[in-house]
Amino acid sequence: MNNTKEYKGILKDSGTFAIGTFGSKIISFLFVPLYTSYLSTAEYGTADLVNMAVSLIFPILTCSISEGVLRFCYQKDSDYNDILSVFVFVIIGATLINILLSLLGVILFPFIKPYLIYYIPLFIVTSTSHGLSNFLKGIGKIKLFAGQGIFHTIVLVAANLVLLVLLGYGLPGYFISIISANFLTIIFIIICGKLYEFKINLSVNKKLLSEMLKYSLPLVPATIAWWINISADKYMISGMIGVSANGLYSVAHQIPAILTTLTGLFTQAWQISAMRNYGNHNFQELFTNVLKSVNCVLAVGSVSIIILCKFLASILFRNDFYVAWVYVPLLVLSAVFSAIAGTLASAYTAAKKTNILFISTCVGAGVNIVLNYFLIKLWGISGAALSTVISFIVIVVVRYILLGSRVVKIKYDVKIDVLSFSIILIEAIMIAYSPENFFLIAIVSLVLVYLINAKKLRHLIHSMLSMFKR
Repeated sequence: MNNTKEYKGILKDSGTFAIGTFGSKIISFLFVPLYTSYLSTAEYGTADLVNMAVSLIFPILTCSISEGVLRFCYQKDSDYNDILSVFVFVIIGATLINILLSLLGVILFPFIKPYLIYYIPLFIVTSTSHGLSNFLKGIGKIKLFAGQGIFHTIVLVAANLVLLVLLGYGLPGYFISIISANFLTIIFIIICGKLYEFKINLSVNKKLLSEMLKYSLPLVPATIAWWINISADKYMISGMIGVSANGLYSVAHQIPAILTTLTGLFTQAWQISAMRNYGNHNFQELFTNVLKSVNCVLAVGSVSIIILCKFLASILFRNDFYVAWVYVPLLVLSAVFSAIAGTLASAYTAAKKTNILFISTCVGAGVNIVLNYFLIKLWGISGAALSTVISFIVIVVVRYILLGSRVVKIKYDVKIDVLSFSIILIEAIMIAYSPENFFLIAIVSLVLVYLINAKKLRHLIHSMLSMFKR
């Protein structure tokens, strides 16, 4: 079966998601100079730690129900009213539990009290907006999803300019901006998506609740483990080196965020396509071609971003933050393997094999914690970055090995990819060890990776051009 229509659908959905999410992502990227001008390294590090805490707690207390919302909306004969009712029920319960736990946390750890005024509202708006956005995608309102992303971006920009620049509210202004943008976006989704027309049943469908939790609960430990891979190093840096060091490490993540944003748009579209096509006889061919294309683009894209990292840092990183550029190459590579892991995860999600995601991510998380302890001591912030890279490599390897026996067998020679990413890993380590030789190392690596992937890149470009000529 010809997959051309499906490839076009993936690209079209990627474009729509780009409109919906790229705005807020690019604004957060462009606002790095603003944050590094109006926040100290310690304040920026503190803000990042609170954000990371929310990103950990909300999937735990909500049992990752937002992911269940998306998956079950795509299930045949779905009752959207029941799905939305289950989501509202879980969010209310999670919020009440979180408030009680936070009050207990203040008694045990009094130093967190000043941050609760931001943490609780941030938890509520983050978990709610995430679930409602997934609901929009699940019921097919992709264009409205894009619209809410644009709206969120406008509000976020306005709030940042007023609260940080004009009023100089500093860290409180930063948090209020994010909370306001998410809250108003929730209102936008409810009104423009006409979610008020759906019937919220006070007595939830217990069978559906059980099925959704059966699907989403294995994602909770997987999410925790994933959080460890991307966030635990920040807490360990803060504890072992200091909050200011975490501020540098956090700001260094902003350049790799370019790659993470672009791949995230594609992964969202691919996830929907995988759900639609899983079980079809052409799924093997579709998945193989998608994986080949993703790896080729990631190899070429990452080595291109690395050669620009010092230039981008000179524009984005102000004052004491500029020195963080040296950590960027390793973090770019961690973003690459995170994207590959996400591409593989979509196949497991479509097959409802979420337990494999849990296993693979836990293995990676364990590796990350152990390596962080030793490598931060040995190599400081660069050691934390290298630990994250290795942990994501482990996750990719485990998911790739189990793919054939659990989901779908793919016919794919990975030699070129292994060679390409090995060169980029060596490049990133050499830059961290010898930053004064940055340009020589970066240029040599760029040429080698482009030469190795030239044939695949030409084939990919030719295929895309041919596809849109039809």
